[in-house]
Amino acid sequence: MLNFGALREKALAGASSMAGAVTERMDVAKGGKKLVDEGGAPARAALMAKSAAKDAVAADRDAIRRMMVSAESLDTAAAKMKEAACMADVEGITGKAKFAAQAESYSKRAAAYRQAAELLSGELEGPEFTPVEMDALQVVLVQGGYESAKTQTREAIGLVKQRTCDAGKLGVAAAGAATGSCGYTGASAGPPVAPVAPVASAAVAEPAPTNTLS
Repeated sequence: MLNFGALREKALAGASSMAGAVTERMDVAKGGKKLVDEGGAPARAALMAKSAAKDAVAADRDAIRRMMVSAESLDTAAAKMKEAACMADVEGITGKAKFAAQAESYSKRAAAYRQAAELLSGELEGPEFTPVEMDALQVVLVQGGYESAKTQTREAIGLVKQRTCDAGKLGVAAAGAATGSCGYTGASAGPPVAPVAPVASAAVAEPAPTNTLS
């Protein structure tokens, strides 16, 4: 039979634990924001420096690992090339005469990789981050991305305005060239029309005098 009391207590304990985790997470987030706000530029610079150092150490570790992987791959290729070079020639297989020399170069490169990896075997120490610092770094990165986006937007708006202004100037210049010195604005406006002289009013002829016989 189900013990509802025990289930209820277990559920309450889980909810209480979850609420505690949420509260703790909120406190950490607030701490990160406070660290950036109160620390100002020095805090942002330190956080970005630690972030860059962490990435550099990880890249260094990966480079050494890749050296060892490359060395093993080259040794495997060299062994297979040497083995194939000792076998009979087959018509249609090209470049076989170079197999032995190529295998030798692969072996030398593999040895160089191993020597370099051995010289770099001492692992670099990376910076440590507290949970508050990690949150603070995220705040700095978000703020940096926002400022970068604002700058790009302002530059884009300025470019559009400049192009619009240039286009307007070109339009005015083109219109002026089409107008010319005679006032002719293009085929759509038709050729220039000579001014029409005012028409003088016609003189009214007076009737000739007639002689009357008295």
